[in-house]
Amino acid sequence: MARTGTRSVERQLPALMCVLLLAAMGALSAIAYNQLERSLMLGVRDRLHTVSELLSDLLGRSMDTRVQRLEALAGSPEVGAYLRAPDDEGRARVAAVLAELPGTASAVQAVELWGPGGECVLSVPRGRGEEPAAGTACVASTSSLRGPGGIGAIRAGEGAALFDISAPVRVPPDPETPGAGGPLVGHVVEVGRLANPESAALIEALIGSEASFLLGNAPGDAWTDLAGVVPGPPLEGAEPDELIAYTGPDGERRVGMAAALPGTPWVVWLEFPRSAALAPLGLFLERTALATVVILLLGALAAWGLGRRIAVPLREVTGAAEAMAAGRYSGRVNVGRQDEIGRLGGAFNAMADQVEEHQRELERRVEDRTSEVRSALRRLQETQDQLVRREKLAILGQLASGVGHELRNPLGVMSNAVYYLDMVIEDPRPEVKEYLGILRNQIGLSEKIVEDLLDFARVRPPQRERAPLAEIVDEQLGRLGPTNGVVVERQFPDDLPHPWVDRVQTGQVVLNLLSNAVQAMEGSGGTLTLRGSTAEPGRVRLEVVDTGAGMEPDTLAKIFEPLFTTRARGIGLGLAVARSLAEANEGSLSAASRPDGGSTFTLDLPARDGARA
Repeated sequence: MARTGTRSVERQLPALMCVLLLAAMGALSAIAYNQLERSLMLGVRDRLHTVSELLSDLLGRSMDTRVQRLEALAGSPEVGAYLRAPDDEGRARVAAVLAELPGTASAVQAVELWGPGGECVLSVPRGRGEEPAAGTACVASTSSLRGPGGIGAIRAGEGAALFDISAPVRVPPDPETPGAGGPLVGHVVEVGRLANPESAALIEALIGSEASFLLGNAPGDAWTDLAGVVPGPPLEGAEPDELIAYTGPDGERRVGMAAALPGTPWVVWLEFPRSAALAPLGLFLERTALATVVILLLGALAAWGLGRRIAVPLREVTGAAEAMAAGRYSGRVNVGRQDEIGRLGGAFNAMADQVEEHQRELERRVEDRTSEVRSALRRLQETQDQLVRREKLAILGQLASGVGHELRNPLGVMSNAVYYLDMVIEDPRPEVKEYLGILRNQIGLSEKIVEDLLDFARVRPPQRERAPLAEIVDEQLGRLGPTNGVVVERQFPDDLPHPWVDRVQTGQVVLNLLSNAVQAMEGSGGTLTLRGSTAEPGRVRLEVVDTGAGMEPDTLAKIFEPLFTTRARGIGLGLAVARSLAEANEGSLSAASRPDGGSTFTLDLPARDGARA
C-alpha cells in the first residue's frame, strides 16, 4: 500500500473547503454587518429626531405660557405706576402683585423690576420668607434687558441653571391715538430655575433609560439636565437635525441630535451611547460566528468524506501500479463501484491480466505496452480532473443553496422595513428619500444575487408549452425597465414557429441576455437588435445583438463559467444559469464577439410543427 503523502486529496480537499467557506462567510458577514450598522444608525437618527421635536414642542409651549403671563403682569397698572413714580405705598402694592405670579420656588427664583436705564428697582424672591428687596438684591442678568423682551440664554447660578424672561413695561397709550404705545419705563424680569426633578423623571420615562436629555444654549456654551449645570456636546458647525457623534467626559462614544426650541435661544439635545445604539450588532456577530463554526465543521466533514471516498481507491490503484512497476504482476484492484473510479479499477485489472499473460513477450511488445500505460495514465488524469471539476460544482451548488436561503429572509425583512419607512415618514427630506432609494437598489441587487445562487443550485424540471417567442421577448423588455438611451429593434417574422419550452425559464434566459446587452452599452448608447429566425427544421433561434465594446477571446471562452464576471457588481452566475436553463429546455446558448465591437448571443430552442408566432 502506498504511503499517504502530505499533498493527498484526502487532506487538501477539507482544507480548501474550509478556506472557501471562511472567505465566503467573512465577505457576506462584512457586507451584512455594514448594512445592519447603517440601518441601526438611521433608526437612531429617526428616533432622536422624532423625540427631540416632540420635547421641543412641549417645552416651547410651556415657555410661551410663561412669557404670556409675564407680559400680562407687565401691563398691570400697579407696575407701570410704580416705575413712573416709585414710593413706599406703590412698592408694597407692586411687591404683592409680583408675588402673585404663578410658579414654585424650584421653577422661579425671583420676580424683579428694572428701570429703563438698566438699574435694579425691586426684587421679590420666591420661597425664602423675605421682604421684597431693592437695588443690589436683583439677580437677573442685564443682558436680558437689551432686547425688546423675551427669553434669555441659560447661565449658571447658585448650583442650578438660571435664565431670564423679560417683558417691557410702557406707559398706557394715549387715549386719543388708539394702538400707539407709550415710552418704555422699565422691565419686569422673571428669574427662572431649570431644576425640576419631576420633569426630568417624566422626560426620562418618555425617551427611555438609555437616552440622555440636555437643555442648553444654541452655541453650546451652557447645558443643564434639569438638575444642575453639566458639560454638553460640541455643536460648533453642526447642521440642524444632524446626527453628531462625540466622546463624552467619561470616555464613552455617544451619538445625539439637537433641535431648536421655538421662541428661545435654546436647543433640546437627546443622545444615546453608541454601544447601546449598536447593541444588536453584538448579537449578530455572535450568531454569525456560531454559524461560521457550524458551517466550517459541516463543510470540512463533508469534504473529508468525499476526499476519502476518492483517495482510498486511488491509493489502492496507485499501490497496485507501483507493485506492477516493481515487477510484481499478481496485484489486483478490488473496487466494487460503478462510477469512473470503478471503471478505472476494472480497466487496471484488465491491463494487469494482459501484462501477466504476456510478460514473456514483454521485450517484443514493450513499445506497445508503454503506449497503453501512457494512455491509461492520461485517462486517469482526465478522470481526476473531471472529478475535481464536478466536486467544485457540487460544493458550489451546496453553498449556493444554503447561503441563498439564509439571505432571502433578511433581505425580505430589510425590503419591508424600507417600504414601511417610506410609508410612515411624512414629507421626508431629500437625503432621506435618497438613502431609502439606495437601500432599495442595494436590496434589489442582493436579491438578484440570491436568485442567481438559487437558480444555479437547483434547476426545476421545465413545464413546457407552446410559447410565442415575440411575446416572451416583449414580456422581458417590460421587466427590463429603462434602457438608458439604448435603442431596441425587434425583428420577428409573422410565420416564426412557436418554441416548445418552459415560458418562465426561457423568459429568465432572455432577461439575462437583455440585461447583459444593455450593461455592455451602458453610458454610450447604442442599438440592441432582437432577431427571431428558424435555425433548422424543428428549431427556433433568437439572436441578441448589441453594439458594445465586444469581448476579448479569453473573456469569451469563460463567460459561461460559474463565478466568472468582468463587472464590479454581481457574482458571475447569470450566464451560467442561463445556459443551464436553455439546456434544460433542450436548447443551446452560445456567444460570439466581432473584432469591430459588439457581441451576439444566440439562443436555439426546440419547436413543434404547425406552431406559428
